[in-house]
Amino acid sequence: MLPIRLTFLALLPLTACAYTSTQCDITPLDAIPPIVSDSMMIPTDAHHSPLGYAYIVLSPPTGSKPPQQAAVDVHFLIRDATGTIVDESKATLAMWHSTPFLEEILSLMSIGETVRVWGESRTRIWEISLLGVNESYNAPPDVAHSPPDASTTSQGASWRLVELGEGKLPNPNQVIRFHATRWRSTGEILESSRASDGILLLLNEQLARTDPLHYERFLDMPVGTHIRIWIPAHVWHGEVDVVEDLWLTEIIEILDPPADLAPPADLMPLMDGIWFLSQSSPSDQILKHGQIIHVDMTCWKSLTGELIEASRLRPDHHEMLISDSLGIWQDVMTNAHVGEAFRVWLSAHVLPEGIEFDMTCRVKVIDARNE
Repeated sequence: MLPIRLTFLALLPLTACAYTSTQCDITPLDAIPPIVSDSMMIPTDAHHSPLGYAYIVLSPPTGSKPPQQAAVDVHFLIRDATGTIVDESKATLAMWHSTPFLEEILSLMSIGETVRVWGESRTRIWEISLLGVNESYNAPPDVAHSPPDASTTSQGASWRLVELGEGKLPNPNQVIRFHATRWRSTGEILESSRASDGILLLLNEQLARTDPLHYERFLDMPVGTHIRIWIPAHVWHGEVDVVEDLWLTEIIEILDPPADLAPPADLMPLMDGIWFLSQSSPSDQILKHGQIIHVDMTCWKSLTGELIEASRLRPDHHEMLISDSLGIWQDVMTNAHVGEAFRVWLSAHVLPEGIEFDMTCRVKVIDARNE
């Protein structure tokens, strides 16, 4: 099954914006309401949820309770035991697919209502406003069953074209950016990437082996294409049937292999099995043993051009400590400078045991600091 659950930002359970990767809108400090006077004191007239959470209603509802399968827009204000605000955020959450705490409280609320809740650890006070149903995440009308004109894949899933894009078709070993939204076949939303910048995925041999369904679909989707897939539980080894909407938004061509996968014939090796070629004007700050550096690095197999490593596929750039544990990369990095972009070619015999191929890498040193 497509490994997208780790990168979805829109509908993941929220605890606080400072501690999660949930898409949030931060309110400036001068716009935050004043500290409440009752701090951690629970009023005697407080209500109690079935699980025992104490809460009071600050603002009455203006609408009805949202459906259980809905995605809702919610505003949070969180205070510590002294009443000091520690976080404020706005997010879109699935009503039934949240943390037990939020699932419990949201199930008691109606549209427009604001409540103050004393958390289970009694070290946090939550002020939660249920702003409304976000209908853009509603399940499509055909979520329960694939239509008669849907195509069937070799894996046993059904799919249909929603909109055909006009861009390029991706090739094997390219990196794509896409968005996905997933529902249960009963209409409850599970997760979505739409509030994020999208998901990066490498269309390599490993994906073809582990998830042939999505590998084959993406290779047949021009950029801009939107498809819907009905996936039985046994196909993705899950517990329920799911429906996915996939939008292919971009091919990350900057991660395509360079033309010069082998070092230039006239380039002298830095040392045995290592060739180094600067591609920018270096600063006067040469990297040193013991420094922690941030690098943007992309590496390919020299023979086939297959992508094997890319900082862009990570949440952040590489961070590494220049030390003996880096092996041959210590020798490479101590010849580079802060801000320098360079190419390096490495023979298999200088790489760690188990790597049986030559590789070429494109590297930029972003910054460095002492340990």
